[in-house]
Amino acid sequence: METRSGTDSNDLNGDAVVGICNTLRELLADVFTLYLKTKDFHWHMSGYNFRDYRKFASSVYGKITCSKK
Repeated sequence: METRSGTDSNDLNGDAVVGICNTLRELLADVFTLYLKTKDFHWHMSGYNFRDYRKFASSVYGKITCSKK
């Protein structure tokens, strides 16, 4: 539906756009941090259950990046 000014009546105002962008920026930073920490764990583990831990970590960061690992 269009208004007389030619803009969509569902357009977000500038403050809403800024708020959404800030929230998405924080979420992306959190996901990237989780990815890096998981990857770091994956590459710096050792011990008796090495294979199982490494396989688990690989599946976790695969899910974070939506890839099939």
